[in-house]
Amino acid sequence: MAGVRRASDLSSYNASTPDLSPDVLSTDSLGALWVRNVDKTPITGVSPTVNIKEGSSLGLAINTGTAPLVPTGRVHPLRINASGELLVAMTPAPSGTSSASLASYAADLLSQVILPANALRKSVTVYNKTGGFLYLRYSVPATVGVFKVAIPPMGYWEMPNLFLGDIHGICDSATGNFLVAEEV
Repeated sequence: MAGVRRASDLSSYNASTPDLSPDVLSTDSLGALWVRNVDKTPITGVSPTVNIKEGSSLGLAINTGTAPLVPTGRVHPLRINASGELLVAMTPAPSGTSSASLASYAADLLSQVILPANALRKSVTVYNKTGGFLYLRYSVPATVGVFKVAIPPMGYWEMPNLFLGDIHGICDSATGNFLVAEEV
């Protein structure tokens, strides 16, 4: 960002002040973003703040061109390109999966590894078709008393936060089976 411009600073700024009425946002010939009288209410806890006096305008000079990517893969939060278009912050869509596996496990009263550790894992879903609860636990064997997730009979579960390590499962009934899908 090149800086903040006030209407009084235009003597050293070689661009004309854009006509802002009735628009609240506009850009000038050099790509500076101008804001007019949006709200005079101070925002508590936000520093620094800029007060725009009634009847005045404030221009924010923003470098033009394609928005560069920052190390996190996100676009800078506020940027104007050479055409005067406002570029907004965004996170790239996650990449698609290249393969998926589906495995069926018989209900067992002993804990078993239902998915080994996988650094490429992108999602896990489990469908419990057993006659009882299916208990899951990350990293170590599950018990019916110590578990991370309890899936009821005929229940479905999607892993909300990706875990890449071993996933263990145990049932409280030895009838039926459960399905485990993993996408990588």
